[in-house]
Amino acid sequence: MLAGFDPCDAAEQSLLDELHRNLGFSPVLHAVQLRDPDDGALRSIKRVLRELIGDVPDREERCWTEPALATLRALGVETGLAAFLKEIEDVLLSLLDPGAGNRLDR
Repeated sequence: MLAGFDPCDAAEQSLLDELHRNLGFSPVLHAVQLRDPDDGALRSIKRVLRELIGDVPDREERCWTEPALATLRALGVETGLAAFLKEIEDVLLSLLDPGAGNRLDR
């Protein structure tokens, strides 16, 4: 979700800036560094995501439905998101056209 988080207003930008200052890195650009399993810890990905999306019911969903796939791929290399998206693309493409994977220039 963090790879797709794009602040939509000044309040979200302020939250992101504050998290960046506290963590010493951008949680959107370097989500892989959020590895603490304790949900309340400074480097907990769950805590950071909760802070960014707040109580907005559809905000988490918008993190993966609104950004361009190229953005998600670029920001999700270290977290495995890019590989996951590639696998889904390969599976879907093979289901739709079994020979297509051999013809695409990747």
